[in-house]
Amino acid sequence: MKLRLTSAINSDSPPRCSFVLKKLAQASHRYGLPVIADVSSLKKMAYTDKFGFLNIKSSLLFEGGSVDVMDDFDLIRKYVEDNTHKDGFLYPPQIKSMRVDPSTMEDIEEIPKTRRPALTYKLPSSHKISLHMKGDENDIRTKDAGLVIHLLAYLFGTRLQFSDWWHDGRIPIKSTHNVDLSVITAENFISKSLVNWRQWNECHKQWMLNILIMHSRAASYEWDWERFTIEYMVLDGIYKLVSEQFGLKGRPPHKQRLKILLDQFEMEYDDDKVNEIYELRNDLFHQSLWGKGLPCTHKASAFYGQLNLSKINNRLIPAALGYETKYIRSSWLSLAHQYFYSENES
Repeated sequence: MKLRLTSAINSDSPPRCSFVLKKLAQASHRYGLPVIADVSSLKKMAYTDKFGFLNIKSSLLFEGGSVDVMDDFDLIRKYVEDNTHKDGFLYPPQIKSMRVDPSTMEDIEEIPKTRRPALTYKLPSSHKISLHMKGDENDIRTKDAGLVIHLLAYLFGTRLQFSDWWHDGRIPIKSTHNVDLSVITAENFISKSLVNWRQWNECHKQWMLNILIMHSRAASYEWDWERFTIEYMVLDGIYKLVSEQFGLKGRPPHKQRLKILLDQFEMEYDDDKVNEIYELRNDLFHQSLWGKGLPCTHKASAFYGQLNLSKINNRLIPAALGYETKYIRSSWLSLAHQYFYSENES
C-alpha cells in the first residue's frame, strides 16, 4: 500500500490540494506507509458525492479517497438535532395528500384522512465523499462508495444514505452502540477494509455490503424480536462469507455455527448465552414464539439475547473484513463502553 503526495503547483489542481497534501503526510506518519511523489494523483479524484446524516464534525482521509464535512454542517446538525426525539432517533415526517388544480398543479385542499408518517424521506447531507476512481455514479454507490459510507455507519452506530436516495423508518442520530474510537482509527479501519474488500470477488463484495446495511438497519426496528430477526440474518450472512473466505468445511447446523465463528476469531464464548441465542432463533423462526411467549411482550432474557447477538455481530464484522483489532476479542457480555482499537494501537 502506498500514499501519494501530489504537487499543489499546477493551476488545474483541485482547490483542496494543500489540505490533502497535509493530510497525506499525516496519514503516512500514522500508518507507516511509504510516500511517493505523483503530480497526477489528485486529478484522479474523479468521483465525488454527498451523504448523511453523520453527526461527526470531522474530515477523514483513507486509502483511495477522503470524507469531508459540508460547509453548512452546523446549520444541518441544528436542523437534525431540533427534530430528533429524546430517544436519539429521528422519525419519519408526517405527510398528507392534496387535491391539485390540473391546469396549474397548485394545491387546492387537503384530502381528509390521508395523514401518515412518510414511508420514505430524505435527510440533508452532512459530508462529501471523494474517491480516486471513475465510473457510473450508481455503480460506484452500490460498490466502493457504498462500502465507505456503510463502514462509517457501522463505526458510529447510525444509518447513512447518499444525498438523493431515500431513508425509511427511524434513523439513529445518537450512536446505537457503546463503542468509542478516534478519527485516526476510523481512517485506518476504512483504509484497510477497503483495500481488503477490493480483492474479493463480486459476490463476496455484495454480501459484505448487505451485511453492513442490515446490521445498521437493525436498531431502527422498535421491537426486540424484530431486531433479533435482522441480526440473525446478519449472522447467517457473516457465516456464509467467512466459511467461503476462510475455507470452513461442511454445513453445520445453526446451533454450531455461532460457536464456530467465535472460535475462528478467538472471541469470548459463553455456552449458556450462545444456547440462549440459538433457542430464541428456533422458537421465533419455527413456532413464532418470542421468549417462550408472545411477540411484542417484554421478556428480559429475550431482550438481552438480541442485544448479545448484536454485540457479537459488531465484533464479527471487522473480523470478516480481515481487520485486526483488540475490539474483536473484547467482552460481548459486558454492558460497559468498549474501545475500538486500530491495528497500530496496543
